[in-house]
Amino acid sequence: MFTREKIVDSLINLMQDEDFEKITIQEITENAGICRSTFYYSFKSKEDVIKFQLRNILEENIIKLSLTEDKSLNNLIFLILNIFIRYKYFLLTIRDGGQIYLIQQVCIDYYSNHLEISDKEELYQLYYSIGGFYNVIICWINDGMNEDVRELSKLESILSKNYFSNSV
Repeated sequence: MFTREKIVDSLINLMQDEDFEKITIQEITENAGICRSTFYYSFKSKEDVIKFQLRNILEENIIKLSLTEDKSLNNLIFLILNIFIRYKYFLLTIRDGGQIYLIQQVCIDYYSNHLEISDKEELYQLYYSIGGFYNVIICWINDGMNEDVRELSKLESILSKNYFSNSV
């Protein structure tokens, strides 16, 4: 196992018994069997450890999505949710530790750096899209990720509704 993955596993294991805010870098490094300088060579903070793992999950999603022939919204959502299910323990742990908000931050950082955004309108569209999907994911995670992935992937009809125009 690589050093960064050891650190991620160590932090997640510690979060099972201790509040995220109370976990020290020393506890993480001792649990991972590495020295403190190795931690700081790889990460700046505990939040960076979680963001590293979230980026890995996001990149796995990107690869999986690029390989699929069925580019329908339902199928893309299905693939994303299936990858998230593989990381259910991690996602529920960061939810319980109060770090679930980092999902949105990682998505915005990633897509802002990997998409060619030419104007403010495209930037706003990116934030709007990520925010909407993020909130659906958060709702699903907060419900324990127990809803059937195939049913949840039928979000296309939900996402296409414009609730704002109906309430004005």
